[in-house]
Amino acid sequence: MPKLVLGASLIILLAPATHASAEWNEKVLYSFQGGSDGQVPAGRVIFDKAGNLYGATAQGRADNCAPVANCGTVFELSPPAKQGVSWTETQLYIFEGKAYNDGDSPSSGLLMDKAATFTA
Repeated sequence: MPKLVLGASLIILLAPATHASAEWNEKVLYSFQGGSDGQVPAGRVIFDKAGNLYGATAQGRADNCAPVANCGTVFELSPPAKQGVSWTETQLYIFEGKAYNDGDSPSSGLLMDKAATFTA
């Protein structure tokens, strides 16, 4: 069964090789650049019925957190329409920090209810 792994700044898909061996294949789905698109993926990720992947980053984006750009984000990764093309990242939410009574640096993943509503 395929598994997703969160690296320091990567989301990696691990899947069993197609032939009968104990090998696994690794494929980087997205590499966070830091700052503007978030960095340090945190917690588990979830999929919706369309195959989009959702998660949180502990750092990145807002510049009003201490240290700078450490507030974190909630992101969506959409699979490519054509195989071999990169996944597309969309920022769904940018934490603004304690000064805005918004929190920062999420350390766990997201939950989704049946209505596709997220909870961080």
